[in-house]
Amino acid sequence: VEYLIEKVNEEGKAVSGVHLQLRNLSTGELVLLPNDGITTDEGFHLNNLHAGQQYELEEVEIINGVHRASTIQFTVPKYNPTTSGPIKIQMIDLTVDISLKKVDEDGKTVVGSTLEIYEATQNENQEYIPVLDENQNPKLVYRFTTTDEDVYDIGQYVKGGSTYILHEVEAPFGYELMDQDIVFTATGTKEKPQLIQAVDRKKKIYVRVKKVDAEDHDTVLENTEFTLFHSDSTIAKDIYGRTTVGLTDEHGFVDFAVPYAAEGLYVMETEAPKGYEISAEKYEIKHLSNLNFNPDKPVELTVADEKEKDIPTGVGISFGVWFCIVGGIIGIAWTFFSTRRR
Repeated sequence: VEYLIEKVNEEGKAVSGVHLQLRNLSTGELVLLPNDGITTDEGFHLNNLHAGQQYELEEVEIINGVHRASTIQFTVPKYNPTTSGPIKIQMIDLTVDISLKKVDEDGKTVVGSTLEIYEATQNENQEYIPVLDENQNPKLVYRFTTTDEDVYDIGQYVKGGSTYILHEVEAPFGYELMDQDIVFTATGTKEKPQLIQAVDRKKKIYVRVKKVDAEDHDTVLENTEFTLFHSDSTIAKDIYGRTTVGLTDEHGFVDFAVPYAAEGLYVMETEAPKGYEISAEKYEIKHLSNLNFNPDKPVELTVADEKEKDIPTGVGISFGVWFCIVGGIIGIAWTFFSTRRR
């Protein structure tokens, strides 16, 4: 009786590289498989199995991207029940389906985070720690840096049923490293996908605006209203969730503490103090450094306002000006009456 043993995934595509083992349960002996039991695109053709004896097909080693298949037991019949070809046994490996999202606390994609996945094992305290390689470094499975993609397929790099550690090596500018490593076991399948969400929290930016007189920067102006905006012109929220609208104090200062915004922020004067013209300029918060995430080293902006210009009302106009005005009126009248007499 001829057998054809095929190793496939749930879509019927061949799975190459896994190690199969076939044992004769009646005798306890292993059956020699082609290619030492390592699967290829072609199935294993066997015609050396004994009728009436029971066999067990086991997957002893899998590859990345698949789950280990269940063991298959079968008894060889005396006659082939099919006439069109060999008896076919398909061992199915389900595909590992795991997606990873790298986001901030608001669920927005974080770009520029460098992540590593390590093989994991348990120590004597039953805690998961990285498996170490021959150089005593964590055994690396996969390393990548996030882009503006929403989701990353990491299932292709791990083995179903195994446990791993997700570690952030470097957070992008403006973000804190993950609070802790993420330990996960690869359980996801096409039917039941697995999602891992890794969160980087935004650092806090500190901004101080100083309001002064344009002609004398030593003269500070209080009760000037400033508003902090996102680059899309929406009003930003501070670290407590409040809108970032504030008035300068008696020293001319107003302070803001806001979460980092990768897309940018700017400050505008939204109400000028009495007697001064409002500034229409946008003051962008740029050239940030890690120092600006410290309340003692805020981003400092100075905004100067011009005084409102006086409009003449007649009060305080000099005698010479009045003389010219009255003289002009008399001249016009004299010309008018002279013309009528002619």
